[in-house]
Amino acid sequence: MSTPASTGYPLIPTVSDPALPADQLTLLDQLADPNVTEPQAPEPQPIGRSYLYDFQLRQLVPSPAGGPVMTYGLDSLRAWIAKTLLTDRAAAPVHMNNDYGLDGANEFLDGSTFDSGASAALEARVRDALMMHPKISEVRDWHATYTPGDDALFVSFTVVPEGDDGDPLQVTRYPLTAPGPAAEGG
Repeated sequence: MSTPASTGYPLIPTVSDPALPADQLTLLDQLADPNVTEPQAPEPQPIGRSYLYDFQLRQLVPSPAGGPVMTYGLDSLRAWIAKTLLTDRAAAPVHMNNDYGLDGANEFLDGSTFDSGASAALEARVRDALMMHPKISEVRDWHATYTPGDDALFVSFTVVPEGDDGDPLQVTRYPLTAPGPAAEGG
């Protein structure tokens, strides 16, 4: 008896990211239209969905119907921003991409003076961390405050979603803290 592998057919497709059915139909429609000379790229996907997470309790928020509460669109992006700012870059092996997370925010919490140079350096790190998201086109309106001896550094900024994905998100006085034992591991 022959198997797909013994006949030369691969068991797993070689395509790493198959097209969505809607994308396939769009491409087929464009190819069938005699007025279209070049197939057009499909529309960008919406921001998507995520689970609502309580960062203080460190657990998913349960829904009355059972299971976790789902977030959609800008609420999902807002949760991604919070998680990114809470995650120390390359601290957890679960993040396959070592570029995920904020790089060294705790360096600014050492009790030294937080001047304009330190604010600019932190701004660059926050911007670098957030611009990894494909639906974020800009981080602007930066402001940071820190009082030596405080446990947190407070940052405010605006995140501009790509294209028509919604109005800019205002992040106001978000506390950046040094990761402790409970926060390590992602």
